[in-house]
Amino acid sequence: MGSLGTDPRVLALARQLGLRTRGDPVAALKQFALDKVRSFIEGSGFGVESLETLRHLVADRLSVSIEFLRTDADVARVAEEFGDYYRSLDALLDDEFLKKKTEGLLLRHPNPHPGEHRYLAIVDARDEQTPRAYFTAWHELAHLLVDPPQQSFKFRATPSRDEIRKDPVESVVDAIAGILAFYGPIFDPVLQQTIEAHGGLNFRAIESARSQVAPDASLLSAAFAATSRWPEPVGLLVVQLEYKKAERRQLRSSQREMFARSLAELPQPRLRAVNVILHGEDNPLKIRKNMRVPPGSVLTRLFEEGADGDTAEASEDQGWWETSATGHLPRLPLRVSAIRRGSYVYGLVFLRDENR
Repeated sequence: MGSLGTDPRVLALARQLGLRTRGDPVAALKQFALDKVRSFIEGSGFGVESLETLRHLVADRLSVSIEFLRTDADVARVAEEFGDYYRSLDALLDDEFLKKKTEGLLLRHPNPHPGEHRYLAIVDARDEQTPRAYFTAWHELAHLLVDPPQQSFKFRATPSRDEIRKDPVESVVDAIAGILAFYGPIFDPVLQQTIEAHGGLNFRAIESARSQVAPDASLLSAAFAATSRWPEPVGLLVVQLEYKKAERRQLRSSQREMFARSLAELPQPRLRAVNVILHGEDNPLKIRKNMRVPPGSVLTRLFEEGADGDTAEASEDQGWWETSATGHLPRLPLRVSAIRRGSYVYGLVFLRDENR
């Protein structure tokens, strides 16, 4: 996908909202959403000190009821309580949340009575969807912040991660959601305090800040927000056991026995960086998605020996990482902070000044 700022759908959305499009329409859309939220806060008449309070305020100003599905029983409860939003709502929710894996739905009330909200956001917060629920709610609110007034729909399903990456408008909306989910005036001061208390930006500092102002958010989303604000180059890594793309194709093949004479010869998953997010201008880090994690890295040690929630830090070198095509990456002193989370290990990778 090309630049979001030149995509015709992004440009069209900015024009529909009356925004200038000669500069950066993505920046204009972000500013438009932020200005709206600031006006909500200024007009609230009370202090907004937590991100949960901010979400309630934005939802109320946008006339949205947000319902989280925390158990299967909540599906029937929401269908009964909000049946006037959509004909056969019970069948719709059963199909989207019990048969499929939809993260969220946004429905428009066809004829709201005085005092009723115009929209209903239903967010799946069950089991493996729990870590995404906080962000899903903000994604739907971000949509309504930048939706043109004439926008009309009966219901809209929250797109998957892959769909968001492929759709320019959804990508912009997701970026706005990321800004608001960790709204700077609330999150940044607390993050700075925890960074000072924990001796720098690490997962202990991020977890402490998250628990204070956004307890429903996932640690990974909080880490993304924290690293995006860091003034120096940094990388955020997610590592787990994974196959190479060719190996996944081989395993999916119905004729996999053609590729291996025995089960012992089938490919085995290796510890890989399944997601790599680099922040900072001119970031010199060369670690990329799907690269194998070095055996000597603290990331490997935590995965093999650590328990859920364990943290560790170590001095390492980028030259430990290698690719099958080009060999070892250029040497570069690194500081790596890591935490074990279930079957994953998250890592923060910083440049290390050897003279310090």
